[in-house]
Amino acid sequence: MIGEIIKSTDALRYHAKTAEIAGQNLAHVNDESYARQRVLSREGLMSKAQGGLNTSSLEGGGLDHARNELLG
Repeated sequence: MIGEIIKSTDALRYHAKTAEIAGQNLAHVNDESYARQRVLSREGLMSKAQGGLNTSSLEGGGLDHARNELLG
C-alpha cells in the first residue's frame, strides 16, 4: 500500500514539473535567447514480486534544452 502511494507521489511530482516547465516556456515564447525546455521521463526499476513484476513510478530524468540552430 505504501509503495503505491510513493509511486503516485512520484508521478504527481513529475507532472507538476512538466506543468511548471510548460509555464516557463509560454512566459518566454517571444524571447529569442530563451532555450525551450522539456522534462525527460524515465521509468524506474523493475523487480520480481509475489504474483508478478513490480515497477517503480514514472520519474523525471532531467531537462532537455532546445536551442535555435542559428543562435548556437
